[in-house]
Amino acid sequence: MTITNAKLISKPKYKTKGRPKSDAKPDYYEYCWVIETKPNEEYIEQKQNQKSGLFILATNDMTLSEKELLDEYKSQQRVERGFRFLKSPEFLSDAMFLKNPRRIEAMLMTMTLSLLVYAALEYRIRGELKNKNKTFPNQLGKPVQNPTAR
Repeated sequence: MTITNAKLISKPKYKTKGRPKSDAKPDYYEYCWVIETKPNEEYIEQKQNQKSGLFILATNDMTLSEKELLDEYKSQQRVERGFRFLKSPEFLSDAMFLKNPRRIEAMLMTMTLSLLVYAALEYRIRGELKNKNKTFPNQLGKPVQNPTAR
């Protein structure tokens, strides 16, 4: 932004309510700036021509290429989505109260195994839909080739 015009305005202020008397002196003044600006067209054009933002991915696995590292990072979303499913009320995991460490481990193993079955089922359904070039209505009624197993 470039400032084209700036003007300082002072407003007299009175401690009493209502309209002040004609001969009353202000108790104090409030100041405010009125600034007119114009956009920097060159900067806006430069930002619009940028294709994407930048972010840093760091790893200690030096065998991965940049593309493999980015693909690995993006695939984490699938795992996070799976664990969100495990926490959802439909899974009823919040209804169990376990104190024994062996039972907690058993429940985690069962939940992880069910998540594996869920992911395998989803993978199989999506693969078959793509192979046969078919669609399935999603929760909104739109035809999709990648439905969730839910």
